[in-house]
Amino acid sequence: MEEARTLPVTTAAALTALMHSILKDLYPRVFNSCQAVAAAAEDLEQTPDTRLLKSSVDSIYNAIERLFYKEKIVLFPYLEKHFSPETRPKTITAIHTALEEGSRITKMTDLFKDWLSAAGFEAGGTMPGKQVPVAFRDFESAWQELCRNRENMFSSFTP
Repeated sequence: MEEARTLPVTTAAALTALMHSILKDLYPRVFNSCQAVAAAAEDLEQTPDTRLLKSSVDSIYNAIERLFYKEKIVLFPYLEKHFSPETRPKTITAIHTALEEGSRITKMTDLFKDWLSAAGFEAGGTMPGKQVPVAFRDFESAWQELCRNRENMFSSFTP
């Protein structure tokens, strides 16, 4: 997997490579790690807290999946088409919408993290299933890396 770029993308080839990395490397890592959280939750005894945990993980996964398909099918091809300096301003609204959706997902993950802690799933807590917070940390790391790469790519289109 490529390292995260720290400068805006300046060529169409670099844009295509970053999009490919996001779609083929980073999103699958996020999906796999989110599924690991769900699998860890499945191993727990059925209680109201564990049902809420599973429902929350499913909601996060579904939101990320919707974002993935929007970017793969609509946004990324649109950005490739409008990468020239003359047409980049046309992309600002679409990029802003994608960033807002990513921010909403980040808020969902932050709330989930807070809930895990409050429910006693943290290390030394009262809830069984210590594999849930471990899996969640892996997911959170993957999600943050994806967000950094998306923001880097999107910064190439904004003034």
